[in-house]
Amino acid sequence: MEFKPEDAGTGILSAGEYNFEVAAAEDTISKFNDGEEQIQLNLRIFHDGGVVFLNQWLSPSKTWKIKQFAYSVGIGGRFESGKITAADCLDKAGKLKLGQYEDKSGTTRNSVFKYLESETSSAEIKDALKTFKATAKVESELPDDMPF
Repeated sequence: MEFKPEDAGTGILSAGEYNFEVAAAEDTISKFNDGEEQIQLNLRIFHDGGVVFLNQWLSPSKTWKIKQFAYSVGIGGRFESGKITAADCLDKAGKLKLGQYEDKSGTTRNSVFKYLESETSSAEIKDALKTFKATAKVESELPDDMPF
């Protein structure tokens, strides 16, 4: 098989606002913050060219981030109760502000700079994302006569 390595792209999105959906969520323990409880999120971020996945973590040491996330996806009441689990986060959708940074090796990476509270509900965003996914799926379907 031959290909052009330059066609791979970087997988890094430009800084900006994007819709997202929580593709996976897991209650875990931090390896870095003295065994602090955390929720690991795998976010599906939608952009004009398709979808990018990004891992993020919510932990009690960053309560401001938990609050932003909760109100972005419509579970502000769970935040106010003082307890959120991975199950509360799974399949929720919202809007975020994505940025870029350079890691210690000099590689450019994406990171969520802020979860945005929206006038649009999580359910409405999920409905819009279903349409996006259905359209993307149709565009990526292979013809029936493909030789494999």
